[in-house]
Amino acid sequence: MATGEGGDILIIDDPHNPTQIHSYKIRKKVIDWFEQTFVSRLNNRNKGAIVLVMQRLHTDDLSGYLLNNSNSWHDLKIPAISIQDYSFKLMNKEYHYLSGEVLDSYKEPPDCLAKLEQEIGSYNYNAQYLQEPIAIGSSLLNMEEDISFYENLPSRFGYFVQSWDTAIKISEDSDYSVCTI
Repeated sequence: MATGEGGDILIIDDPHNPTQIHSYKIRKKVIDWFEQTFVSRLNNRNKGAIVLVMQRLHTDDLSGYLLNNSNSWHDLKIPAISIQDYSFKLMNKEYHYLSGEVLDSYKEPPDCLAKLEQEIGSYNYNAQYLQEPIAIGSSLLNMEEDISFYENLPSRFGYFVQSWDTAIKISEDSDYSVCTI
């Protein structure tokens, strides 16, 4: 966890655990570690570099936080399949991808990626494979079409939707248990 020695080029590799990414407290702990511990390990802030290599997991992950709060970061985003024509330069070489082109068609051909999206869901697929996380809830319900608000409750409802987000363990880092109806 980068204590003690410093360096001229510091590399962070996947700082978030995908199974804990929905915990605000744990995301904040990673960001606090970066700001309060990791950044100070750079030997020379004028000549040194920090490289963050990660899959996107959440709009507020470390990558999202850094891109939203500073102009000094260069974002190199390489999706598994390009959703639009896309170009980037890396080590003096220009790379071009056309819309629909797959990054590694041998390892993950388009039909495998389509099946994978069905298996893991569009929320996880957009974040991890397209590097475009979406805000949680933004694709689950359309507020205008799926949710009704009433000043006076009707005597009958078509259906109720109940959802639970339960805390699995009791600890300082655990989120609250929540029920919505």
